Amino acid sequence: MECPGRSGLHVFEDHFYPEIVKPGYRRAATEGAEGELVLTTLSKAAMPMIRYRTRDITTLLPGACPAAALCAASAASAAAATT
Repeated sequence: MECPGRSGLHVFEDHFYPEIVKPGYRRAATEGAEGELVLTTLSKAAMPMIRYRTRDITTLLPGACPAAALCAASAASAAAATT
């Protein structure tokens, strides 16, 4: 979901577990580092996605966005949204 404040895309953390991994590896990137977005569904029972590789290169921003209390924001998506 795009942020109403145009600060990136939001990931609903009560339904998805976002991770950033080093591109080409399956190891987690350091906090704040740029890498590939990997998602795991938390609320889908019939066909869950476990560590689904999106192939999107991004960074997770620390803290919650003021526009959405249960969301993590993705920084690289903000640059893509403005172009």
